[in-house]
Amino acid sequence: EEVFHYIREAHRVLKPGGRAWFQTNNLLNPNGWNCFVGVVEEARAHGQANRGHVHFLTAPELRRYVESTGLVIREAESHLEMVDQTYDFIIPHLQWEHFLIAVAEKPA
Repeated sequence: EEVFHYIREAHRVLKPGGRAWFQTNNLLNPNGWNCFVGVVEEARAHGQANRGHVHFLTAPELRRYVESTGLVIREAESHLEMVDQTYDFIIPHLQWEHFLIAVAEKPA
């Protein structure tokens, strides 16, 4: 729900025609899943829930959150593949393939 509130707030503050970039870990990607398990285990080892620090979604969840606010996903600039993302730019780290990216625009 924190991610949804964040996206909704982005919609509220964007001017018509304004764009936002949302990036989160893809829970369906093996590296994304391993990262999720690592975060859970790290929090458990310290006796806490670690809520609100690292978020994990699937592509349909991120798409639903963004579109439900009235923002329009710019498909050509987004990377919402189900498992492995394919980027048209040089990625800064080899494990970036587990990041979902939604570039969205507030309609004019």
